[in-house]
Amino acid sequence: MIVKYRIRGAQSDCKIKMKSQLTSYDTRALRARVGAFSCHDQDALQAIQHAASIVRLKRGQPLKVSCEERRLVYIVRSGFLAVTASLVPQRRLVLSLVFPAGILRTALLPQLGQLSVVATMNSIVFKLSEAALQDMARQAGAVQALLEEGTAAQLMRDKLQIALLSGATGEERVASFLTEIAFRLGRPHGAGAIVDVPLSRTDIAQYLALNPDTLSRIFSRFKVQGLIRFANRRSVEITDLAALAERDPIGWLRSPGLGREALKAGALG
Repeated sequence: MIVKYRIRGAQSDCKIKMKSQLTSYDTRALRARVGAFSCHDQDALQAIQHAASIVRLKRGQPLKVSCEERRLVYIVRSGFLAVTASLVPQRRLVLSLVFPAGILRTALLPQLGQLSVVATMNSIVFKLSEAALQDMARQAGAVQALLEEGTAAQLMRDKLQIALLSGATGEERVASFLTEIAFRLGRPHGAGAIVDVPLSRTDIAQYLALNPDTLSRIFSRFKVQGLIRFANRRSVEITDLAALAERDPIGWLRSPGLGREALKAGALG
């Protein structure tokens, strides 16, 4: 399956081929990526913190985002945001997820009357205007890199989510979701990670376009296969991250350079 997308400012369109079982992963190298920011993210976030308003949100608390305020930027320092909308009566849809270091630009949000942005776990968010952030980006390379790469990454992950819904099996969608939250929110543990799940099972099923009963059956199969273990309904232990990542059609995008071929080439030293 080929996914084609365009990012403003890019020289040309990019094509991504989704393929399951693309590579095999080295567990030790994979775990090194769990829950870690890059160095330039840390530098940029510290610089932004001094100029931004800091918004602290509790789990379930909405972020006050107005469609009329089209020139604001929100950067997630910690926690997790879900962009939701009620496109049909009495049915809330999860449109997008924003992870730590993720960027939410109001100018790119759909202008829907029922749009909301909710913190699904305790979160710290930096708020500042587009103009202020652009001024900082011109003066600091790390801020410019965070702004450009963060915006491009958010657009790409939203496009890839659409591709997963249209071309991946139910098990592949669930594996992809679990792999991503492990990398972005997880704490290394054994051969995998422990993750506080940021969405309810109902929201996960809706986000992955699955029936809740189907989602429960897939979770049960993963448990029997030794891939995951639930401590409770809000926390999951991914017991074999490498095996789970191999079931993710876009796992190679989440962990570039960590495949068996890269190891043979000495990419990890």
